[in-house]
Formats: sequence, structure tokens, C-alpha cells
Amino acid sequence: MYDPPVPNAPGPGDCVADRYEILRVIGRGGFGTTFAARDLRTGDHVAIKQLDLRHVDDWKSVELFEREAAVLERLDHPRIPNYVDFVPIEAESAGLLIQELAPGRPLDRVLDEEGRLEEDRVIAIADQVLQILAYLGSLHPPVVHRDIKPANLILDDRGEVRLVDFGAVKDAAARASTIGSTVAGTFGYMAPEIVRGSGEPRSDLYALGMTMISLLTGLAPTDLPSKRLKPDFRGRVHCSVAVLDVIDRLIEPVPDDRYADAKAAREALADAVAASALADPGADLGALVAAQERQRRLAQEQREALARRERDAKAAKLAQRPRRVSVSGGAEQTRITFAPIFLSDALLEQLPWGMGFAFVNPGVFIITGLSFLFILALDFGVGVGIVAAILSWAMILFGLNVLYAQLRRRPRYLDLTADGHFALHSGDPRKAELIGRVQNLRVSIPEPDPSKLSHIDISCGHSERVDRLSAADLTTLREALNGRCHLR
Repeated sequence: MYDPPVPNAPGPGDCVADRYEILRVIGRGGFGTTFAARDLRTGDHVAIKQLDLRHVDDWKSVELFEREAAVLERLDHPRIPNYVDFVPIEAESAGLLIQELAPGRPLDRVLDEEGRLEEDRVIAIADQVLQILAYLGSLHPPVVHRDIKPANLILDDRGEVRLVDFGAVKDAAARASTIGSTVAGTFGYMAPEIVRGSGEPRSDLYALGMTMISLLTGLAPTDLPSKRLKPDFRGRVHCSVAVLDVIDRLIEPVPDDRYADAKAAREALADAVAASALADPGADLGALVAAQERQRRLAQEQREALARRERDAKAAKLAQRPRRVSVSGGAEQTRITFAPIFLSDALLEQLPWGMGFAFVNPGVFIITGLSFLFILALDFGVGVGIVAAILSWAMILFGLNVLYAQLRRRPRYLDLTADGHFALHSGDPRKAELIGRVQNLRVSIPEPDPSKLSHIDISCGHSERVDRLSAADLTTLREALNGRCHLR
């Protein structure tokens, strides 16, 4: 069906939000347009969903748009394109939701170009979607997509699937739909309870079942005859009975009659594939083994992708920590400044020293507490006196730690010259503590993994410790040294 362009919508070559260059139109709706674009800052390709307030009939569309952005921002799954940015709707401008661009073709286009899909491909697709739904259901509160259908599933050349368009999304924090509100979803794929204004994670299982029927038959569910409130599809597909039984249970009109959750449905689908291989002596075992191997490979790749995301998130978190290393100067002389650590960190650093001081100086403990012990023992007993003595000593020790930590809170400076000399300063940038040739200066990094880095040592016969540098600080330091010093 032809969708007319939205008036005043940006076109290819235009720049929106002063950052994104429009490349092409992906799709159009009644109130907005989805574009493929390029991020001018990073060079990445993104998908931009635009909602224009001038073409919205009611505030329900605005609510769904803002809810989609809020939910996407907290999702983290390799089969859901990453959230990038959100530009809220203003009086004279459209709202923008920016996501990572999913590579591949939507499954409805695959059906148009290739016809209905074979059983093994549909099983592989369904297994990946069930992985996504298991993740959405595990969140607190759980997230319900409410619009699972072929058009919202993107299949790439490797057979990997990504779920897009969370425009109908709902979580437990969102208000339930009321009579007269916009029904979110697509008829034929929507579970009956969605039409009635409610929804739960099992509603997405129903939509997945309908999607499998569409992929196996090449027809929309509404184009199939109905039997007992379900599409009558068994005579139109070439599929094992065990897999058909799984689909039948997914599309039960009553939610309680479906699988309890996506994990249970995925296990049932795997059991059905195994049962089909054993029950059908004429089955193509090579194809089944290949399908199972593909599922195992995809699961392994998903685990690796999740591990990479965790590492990237950890590195990004480290990079956001306040910088303690700054660089100034020019080609002739470079000054690297190490800011002092926070007092709280300094106190933690001095805690072992303070405990050792208490143990190796029992005389100080005895002298400090004798007066309290003598006075309090007269009125309250020896036990209270001992407790008071211990507490008084702890307070004195804490005060000494605060004083010592405060005295250590001095910036450190490292000057590097173009002719191969260095000067190391502590506290006063005009007074050098160590001076020498660059080849004698060593920067020791005790932990090769930047994410675990706790300190570095700058030394030239003596050790000068710089504590708790972040990965970003280490990068700054490496760039500043630029081969002038031995970095080990």
C-alpha cells in the first residue's frame, strides 16, 4: 500500500538535530516517518523515528512515543538495536527517537521476495525471538512488546534476527489502556487480551505463534479460515506434527492455556525438533543437525555478544570517572598534572597503616585510655571504663588518619622536555624532587588490564605513587609520554 509522504518531513541529504544526515526513508505512518541516517559525529548508521505533533490526532500517540524511548533506553540485548538518543517533542519541532540501524530485511519483505519459509528457518527464527522475549520477561517490571509480527523482525544475511519498533511497548509501570484509547498492535497478530485493553508477556507468545504461521504459509493470519477462534493452518504447511502442536499452544485464545513464559516455550520447541527427528524415519537428519548446529552457534554468538557488551559497558563506566590526569604545555615542554585523590579514598588507603599503628604502639593505647579508665571505673565499673578507653583511642586514631590523609592530598607534576629531561614535583610545581634524563624515568603499570588498574608508579631511583587512575587517565598519560619515556 502506498503511504504518502508527510508534509515538511526531512529528505535524503537533510540534517536533523544538528547531527544526523538523512540517507533514505525506511517507512512511513500516519503521524511520522522512519529514516535511515548517518551520525555525523561517529559515522555510525542509525534509524530515526520521527513523530510530528502537527500530524498527531490525540495524545495517546505522543504517550506511546515517549514510552518507547524510555523503555528502549534501559534495554540491553544483542538482538535489540541499541538506543542512541531521544529528542523530545516541542511546540514547533518533531520528536526524534534514534536507534542503532538493524542490518538486513524485515521478514514481510523476505516473504514477498522468497515466498513462504521452510520449517528449519522458521524454527531458527522463532528460537531467537524466544530468547528476546525471555530477556524482556526477566526485567523488573517485565516489558511487553505488543507488536510482534514479520514487519518488526529484521533478518540479516547470517540468519540472525533483531526485534524493532517498540512503539506499542508496555511495561508494568505504564497505565493499562482504557476504553476509547488507541489499541496498540496489529490485528491478526494481536492476542485477544490486547484487543480488550490489557497485555502480559504471554501476549507476545501469541503474536510469535501467529508470526510462525505467516512465515510457514506465506499468508497473513487474517487471510486464513478460522476454527475455534484460531486460524486453521495445519493443512497449508509442510511441518512436523510436534512443531505444529507447539504453535497451536502458542496461539491459544486464553493466556493461561499458553506456555507459562518464553523460556518454557523455547524448551518445548527444542523438544519438538528432537522428537521430529526421532519419529520421522524419512526426515532429512542432515538438515535437522545443521539447524540445531546453527542454533547452538547463534546461542554461542549471543553469549559472546553479551560478554562484549558487559566489557564495553564497564569500560564506558570507567571512562566516565572524573579525570585525574591533565596535560598542558607544548612541543618544548609538557607538564602532566596528577590531581590528588579524594579524602575518602585517602582515608581508606591509610586504614591499614592506622590499624598497624594501633597494634605496634600498645603504650600509646594504654597511656591514652588510663585516665578514662580510672575516672569511669569509679562510677560505672571497670567494663565501662575499658569500652570508653577503646572508643577514645579509636577517635584519636581516626583524627590522626584524617590529618595524615589531608597532608598527603597534594597534586603531583611531571615535566618532560624536548631535549630528553624530566622533573618530578610533589605539592609545589616550582620545586623539583627528582630531576634526570628521560631514559632513566620509568612508569610502571602493575596491571595490564586497564579496567582493573588501581595505581601506577613513576620512579627514578625513588618511588612516587599515583593512585587509582582510570582507563581514560591511562590513555591521556600514554599520549602525553608519546615515546619519550620507558613505559612498562
